[in-house]
Amino acid sequence: MNAISITEPNALRLVHELARREGKSELEVIVEAVAEKLERPQSGVIQNRKAYWLAVGRQHQLSIPPEQRTLDVDQMLYDEAGLPQ
Repeated sequence: MNAISITEPNALRLVHELARREGKSELEVIVEAVAEKLERPQSGVIQNRKAYWLAVGRQHQLSIPPEQRTLDVDQMLYDEAGLPQ
């Protein structure tokens, strides 16, 4: 198991202050903070990427002529027995 050594002064100050306020050990407040962060919804970058690709899909769908949007792809690709044509 790897050990963590916090040497950055501001990080140490924040951990000590939170532990003091909550009456917990430094380890407890670090574990709780990390767990809370992991429980949050995905970051804005990932959400933005998802929104971008959904918008691309919608735009692409609009570029397909209406008569092609209702094609039965299964009928085009497979025969009556469900085998590729």
